[in-house]
Amino acid sequence: MKKSLLIIALMLFSTLGFAQITKGDIQLGGSVGFSGANGSSSFRLAPQAGLFVTDLASVGLAISYNGNMSNSNFFRFGVFSRFHKKVVDNFYFYVQPSINYLTGSSESGNPLGSKLRILDIGIAPGVTYFLSPKFALGLNLGSLNYNSTTNESGGLETNREEFTLLMNLNSASFNISYFIKK
Repeated sequence: MKKSLLIIALMLFSTLGFAQITKGDIQLGGSVGFSGANGSSSFRLAPQAGLFVTDLASVGLAISYNGNMSNSNFFRFGVFSRFHKKVVDNFYFYVQPSINYLTGSSESGNPLGSKLRILDIGIAPGVTYFLSPKFALGLNLGSLNYNSTTNESGGLETNREEFTLLMNLNSASFNISYFIKK
């Protein structure tokens, strides 16, 4: 048993030295989430794709869907860029500025329902670790955002603008990426 684990570990670590990001690579990734508590559940699907325009910088598109049992549904469409800095083999730090438009509706606690539109401009730090030349795990470490929100409910429209800084363990999220090499 110990020999088998040692052989598997050696095979895995022997491929790690080949993970490099280069101009022309395509990154496909995103995250999926499901949570449930106290009889309520929510679901999130957030794919994204990026093209490396230099060896360490990419531009891309992101979409997402969030829904829950309280009849709330939200869609997000966005663009982003990501700037990587290699720390050690297979481990990169990144900063990702983005612009997103969110739209959706909610009937939670309001029989008339409400419609939301949000413009979000933000920047998020994170880390990426390559498991192999084509697969990487990522960890987003929070974000600094500006939001402009319009809420329509019962014939009334309210507008709100705010800056938010999320830098705690509750704002961290994991993702996985597949790289198509040029």
